[in-house]
Amino acid sequence: MYLDIESAYQITSRIAGIALILSSLEEISLRKDYMPGGVYDLHYIDAALRHGDDARTRTGVLDRSKFHLTWPVVRLAAALTLLLGPNTMVQMAVSWTIVALTTFAIQGRHRLGGEDGSDQMITILAISFSVALIFGFCPGVREAGLYFIGAQSVLAYTTAGIAKLLCPEWRSGIAVCGILSTRSHGMRGPAEVVQRSRALQYLLCWCTIAFEVAFLSAPLLSPMPLTALLTVAIIFHASIAIVMGLNGFFWAFVSTYPSIFFLNEAIGAHL
Repeated sequence: MYLDIESAYQITSRIAGIALILSSLEEISLRKDYMPGGVYDLHYIDAALRHGDDARTRTGVLDRSKFHLTWPVVRLAAALTLLLGPNTMVQMAVSWTIVALTTFAIQGRHRLGGEDGSDQMITILAISFSVALIFGFCPGVREAGLYFIGAQSVLAYTTAGIAKLLCPEWRSGIAVCGILSTRSHGMRGPAEVVQRSRALQYLLCWCTIAFEVAFLSAPLLSPMPLTALLTVAIIFHASIAIVMGLNGFFWAFVSTYPSIFFLNEAIGAHL
């Protein structure tokens, strides 16, 4: 076995803890924007979206000024225990439950969205691990938590690849160039290099499509090809973190790799 159950949870929790720390610090840095009169004043947003009594109740309970800092700070503390703590099964159950609850509270403030794939993956991970660890006394539940996250990660990569495959901009090779040219996710140096080479544009788009679609085979691969695929994925996410500034994607998705290994071995044992 690549990993025993406890080690898989521990490694995943430590890596995901870094993603949670980064996300929580970002939320803390935005606290003033959620205060009355701020850019994200939720009373104005709810009024603009014409939300009714449900929104007013939610605003009153979850979005009071004192809670704008409370939720991310509590989640930050739980994330630190996942990264630095002993990560016993009991401690991880408590920490992941706190993470799940505070994540729901934080997401309740995001009326207009703004969450990306890494936020969604961490939310799914928090819910799955908290449930699996709380009910870990039931036979097979802890294993099911790892299987689910492994399958969810494979599904995320595969659907992303298929979506790109169906997109004309990705098939023609212009998508990467367009992304690198944006103000929010671009970088002038790499953008200029890619813009000068049509062949490079085409290569980058199709390599991205190919590696993401290849994740469909991850549960069935032998150890060496699976390790190679995940190594490519790590390089891919590291490059995105450097060039596009999407640091959360690296830690959120890499944290699911122990579960992919665990799922792969379970399926391999039955083939």
